[in-house]
Amino acid sequence: MKVTKENLEVNSSAILKMAYSFEDKLLTVKFSSNKTYEFKNVTAEIFYAMKHSDSIGKFFNKNIRWNYKFNPIG
Repeated sequence: MKVTKENLEVNSSAILKMAYSFEDKLLTVKFSSNKTYEFKNVTAEIFYAMKHSDSIGKFFNKNIRWNYKFNPIG
């Protein structure tokens, strides 16, 4: 069975949840402010690095926040 999407609850003061679509290369992040954004063209390698980082919030700020196009959703 092929995994096409992964949903995670996150242990972070800044981020509540994140989801990743492997087919669409789409990272969805729900912040503690309850705002949700989609980040486009995020590679699986970046998603895995974020998922396994010591600080997901710091990783997000350094490697994703301003490096990918994004849209608010919800």
